[in-house]
Amino acid sequence: AVVSTQSGHYGRGIHYHCYTGSWDLADRLMDYFPNLYLGVTGIVTYKGGGARNTIQIAKKAPLDRILIETDAPFLRPKTTDPMDGAATRTSTPGMALIIAEKIASLRGLPLFDVMLQLRDNVKGCYGI
Repeated sequence: AVVSTQSGHYGRGIHYHCYTGSWDLADRLMDYFPNLYLGVTGIVTYKGGGARNTIQIAKKAPLDRILIETDAPFLRPKTTDPMDGAATRTSTPGMALIIAEKIASLRGLPLFDVMLQLRDNVKGCYGI
C-alpha cells in the first residue's frame, strides 16, 4: 500500500490493514507517516515463522501506533482453550480481545492499559 504525502489522507489516520511486513519496513513507514497505524490480527497468536513479523510488530511498535483487527471471518486467533475451534473455525469481531490479550502478554503490560490505548488509537485514526 502506497500513500503519497500529497494525498488527501496525509494528516488523517492511515490504517495499514493486516500488517504482516517486516519491522524495518514498519519503522520506516511510521517515520514517514506520523499518522500511520499498523493493524495487528489474530496472526499474533500463531506459532512458527509465518507469525514472526506480526509478533515482532506487537512487541516493538509503539503501542499508540497499533490497531487490532480480527479480519473476520479470516485469521482466527488461537487460544489455549481446549474448546477452541469446537463451534467455529471462523473469526468474529468479539475475538479482538484475544489479540489485545496477546499484545499485553508480549509486552508485559496490564490488559486494561493496553485496551485503553487501543481505544484511543481508534479514536485518533478515525477521528471518532
